Amino acid sequence: MDIHSLKTHYGDILIVDNTTANLRLLSELLSQKGYNVRAVTSGKMALTTVQAILPDLVLLDICMPEMDGYVVCQQLKANAQTRDIPIIFISALNEVLDKVKAFDTGGVDYITKPFHFAEVLARVSTHLTLRRLQQQLQAQNAQLQQEICDRVAAETALHTANQELQRIARLDGLTQVANRRCFDETLESEWRRLCREQQPLSLILCDIDEFKRYNDHYGHQAGDACLKQVAQAIHLHARRAADLVARYGGEEFVVILPTRMGRGQCTLPI
Repeated sequence: MDIHSLKTHYGDILIVDNTTANLRLLSELLSQKGYNVRAVTSGKMALTTVQAILPDLVLLDICMPEMDGYVVCQQLKANAQTRDIPIIFISALNEVLDKVKAFDTGGVDYITKPFHFAEVLARVSTHLTLRRLQQQLQAQNAQLQQEICDRVAAETALHTANQELQRIARLDGLTQVANRRCFDETLESEWRRLCREQQPLSLILCDIDEFKRYNDHYGHQAGDACLKQVAQAIHLHARRAADLVARYGGEEFVVILPTRMGRGQCTLPI
């Protein structure tokens, strides 16, 4: 974006000076260059005007009655909504201490009176450009932070979904105990581990007697309910974290009871 475009689309300036002649000169100068200008004659009016519509830049006199420019600047910098607005002091005070105090209170620049129009325009243009770039950087940082948060949330959701898929893939849909695939993988893993540790592995394989006759007599729905109850009854008695109850197939169930170092085995009351 060039400077001409900047003046047309980005340049809301607030002028604060209790001298009417200075206000008129600066307002006419900046308005002719395409800036949107508001002018007030006191510090209190400046604070009220800023809150109504945030300016892009403030031109601030120092010597004003009731509230001088230093106090106005300090209050603007103490407010989270206005602290980033650049403030250029324009003052007849030309001592080094006055300028140092202006910068200490938060000013970004200092122009002495009587001012030169070309200098005012150059400094205004520079600080408006810096302000625009600062806001663009803040917006980009905010967007980047949001993208990071969204990515973390998506990765977390994906991880959770993958965990759930893995859990479902190892679960028998009817009885909600481990399925045959989970049993096969767990048996192989525990077998290898216990071989290395020279420890025994207990395995219980059981089925429901006369289940086909029960299923034929009461129907498949009742048969499914029976399988669920049997599965849960076995599962309730496998209390150790390493114990695994699985549906081996049809009406058959299997329980893996691995031995842990220093611990005995569990005996199921079935």
